[in-house]
Amino acid sequence: MKLIVRTLRFYQNNKQDIGIYTLAFTVRFILFFIIVVLIGEKGLKLGDSVQYIGLARSLLNGQGFVLDGMPFFFRTIGYPFFLAGGLIIFRGIVGFVFFQIILSSFLPLIIKRLAKQLGMSEKIAFMSACVVACEPHLVFYSVTVMTESIYTLILFAGCLYIFRAMENKKYVYSVYAGILFGIGMLVKPLLQLFPPIFFICILPWRKKISLVGALKHVAIILGICFVVSFSWMYRNYSIFHSFALSNQGSGALLGYLGTSIVSVRDKITYQDAEKKVLAEFTDRNGAYISEANRGRLYNTQAFEYIKMYPNIFGTLLIINTITFWTSSNYNSFLNYYHLVPAIDHSVLPPTHYLAQGRMREFFFSFWKIFSQPFYFIGVIGRIIWTTVLFLFLFGVLKAYASYPTNRYPLIFLMSLCVYLTMMVWVDGLGIEARLRYPLIPIEILYAVYGYTILQKKYGHEPT
Repeated sequence: MKLIVRTLRFYQNNKQDIGIYTLAFTVRFILFFIIVVLIGEKGLKLGDSVQYIGLARSLLNGQGFVLDGMPFFFRTIGYPFFLAGGLIIFRGIVGFVFFQIILSSFLPLIIKRLAKQLGMSEKIAFMSACVVACEPHLVFYSVTVMTESIYTLILFAGCLYIFRAMENKKYVYSVYAGILFGIGMLVKPLLQLFPPIFFICILPWRKKISLVGALKHVAIILGICFVVSFSWMYRNYSIFHSFALSNQGSGALLGYLGTSIVSVRDKITYQDAEKKVLAEFTDRNGAYISEANRGRLYNTQAFEYIKMYPNIFGTLLIINTITFWTSSNYNSFLNYYHLVPAIDHSVLPPTHYLAQGRMREFFFSFWKIFSQPFYFIGVIGRIIWTTVLFLFLFGVLKAYASYPTNRYPLIFLMSLCVYLTMMVWVDGLGIEARLRYPLIPIEILYAVYGYTILQKKYGHEPT
C-alpha cells in the first residue's frame, strides 16, 4: 500500500515531467518501430555506424581498439565502449538502439531544467522541452548507431551542473560536471580545444562568486576532465606519438576543407576535387604512410591550400557558417531511405555553384536543381531553420537584457555555440545539419523564448 501511495504521490508531483518524457519516448519509439519493421536492423545504421560497430566488436573479441586489424586513431573510445556493453546486454543492434532511445528521451527534461536554471518561466521551459522532444533531427539520430544523442545528453547534463555550481557554490557540482565533460570528450572529441574559452567564460562568473572561487571550480572541472581522458590520450601518444583524443580533425581539415578549396579553385564537383586531393597527397607522400605521420601530413597539405588561396578560404568560412545554422537534414533522411527520387548529380548543389562564382550556370540549372524533391525539401527545411535562427538571435538578445543575474550561463552557452561553429569550419562545403545537433536544443530554447516575447508584444498569448 505504501508503494502505491508513493507512486501516486510521485506521479502527482512529476506529472508534467512524466508527460514530456512519454512524448519524447513515444515519438522516438514510433520511428524506431517503423524502421525495424519495414527495413530491419540495417535501417538503424548510417555511414559512420560501420566503424563504431566494427570497433565495438573488436573490443568484445579482445583485440583492443582496432579496425581491420590495425590500431585506430580516428575515433575515440567512449561510444564504441558503450556500444560494446550494449551488444553484450541486449544481444544485438536493435536492443542497443532501444536502450539508447530510453536514455535520449531524457534530453527534453534536462532542457526544461536548464531553462528554469536560466530564469525562464515554467511555460517557456515546458514549450522548449516539448519542441526538443519532437524535433526531427533530435528524434532521428536517437534511433541510429551514432554518437549525437548520447553526447548531447551528456553535454547538457554537464552544463546544468556547471550552472548549479555557480548558483550554489558547491564543489560537488563541479566534480559532476568534470566527470560528465570528461566522458563526453571520450564519446565525441568536440570540446578538446574548449578549455581556453572556458577560462574566458569565468570573467562574468567571478562577480558572483569571486575570481578565486571561480578559478577553483574551473580547476576542478578541467582537472577531472584531464584525469578521465588522460589514459586514452596516453594510449594515442604511445602508439601514434600524438597526445590527443583523435586525429579526426586533421583528416577533416584536408578531406573536407582542402577538398572544398580545390573544388572552388578548379570549378569542379566536390567528388572530383576529392579524388584530386587524394591523388596529390599520394604523389607527395607515397601510398603507404604510418598512422603516426598521417595527421601531420594531412595538416601540412591542408594549410598549404589555405595559405595559397586565402580568398577562397574566407568565402568558404562564410558559406559554411550560414549553411551550418540554416540547413536541415530532412531531405537527407528521406533520400537515405529512398523515399524521394535519387539525386541528379549532373547538377551541383546550389552552395557549390555560389562558392565557385558560377552564377550563370546556377541560374541556367535553377529549375533542374529545385524541381528535384531532394532540393525542394531542403529549401523548405532551410526556410524553417532560418526562421528559427532569427527567433534564436532575438531571444538571446532579449534574454541578455532581461536576466542580468543569469548572464554567465548565457555567455557560456553562446561561447559554446561560437566554438562549435568554428570547429566545423574544417568541413568546408561538406557541412551538414547533423553537425549542429548539440546546438539544436540551445537554438530551440532561445527561439521559443524569442517567440513568446513577440507574442506578448503583439498582444497574443503564446501557443
